[in-house]
Parts: sequence; C-alpha cells; structure tokens
Amino acid sequence: MVSGAGSFTIANSAVQEFGAADSENVTFANGSKGTVKFDQSLTQPTVTISGLTPKNSIDLADLPFTNGQMTVTPSFTATGGTLTVTNQSTNQSVSLNLVGII
Repeated sequence: MVSGAGSFTIANSAVQEFGAADSENVTFANGSKGTVKFDQSLTQPTVTISGLTPKNSIDLADLPFTNGQMTVTPSFTATGGTLTVTNQSTNQSVSLNLVGII
C-alpha cells in the first residue's frame, strides 16, 4: 500500500494499478510500454496522465465493455486535453486528463 501525495512514473512494461480512487499524477516514461489500471475509474477523482503514446495502455477495469456500444470522445489542444470513454448501453463514462500527448 502506498500513501501520501506525489506522482507515479511507469517505465518499461510496468503496470501501475490503483485499487481505490486516487488523485495522483501518472507519467509514462519515454519509451515505456506500460499500463495504468484504474479499478474504480467510475469514481476516480481527477488524475492527470502524461507521456501517453500508442505503446501504452489504460485499463478502466470497472467500466463495462459492451461491443458496439463504446464511444471515445477526444477534446485536445496542442498540449493535451480530455479523453472521455463512454458505454452507451449503461450510460457510464470516464474522463481522463491527458498532458503531452504524442
């Protein structure tokens, strides 16, 4: 168990899992192929994710996947933005704050 304030850096192929809602910042290290997993993404406070590339993964464990019912809504600027993932059949969604999108 980790407690206190700070941030997490995911390097190599590491997986950082948040078993409970957390508001820490997450950074993917340069060249990382890692994953960040949110077990309680539906109640997750604002988390900022930086360094995300196509080689990284974000697992929203409690957002049910329904084939043909998932939508992704991006709202980006040159330096980051928000990515919202929604399950249309359950009307549940998760918004992620992203910084430094590559």
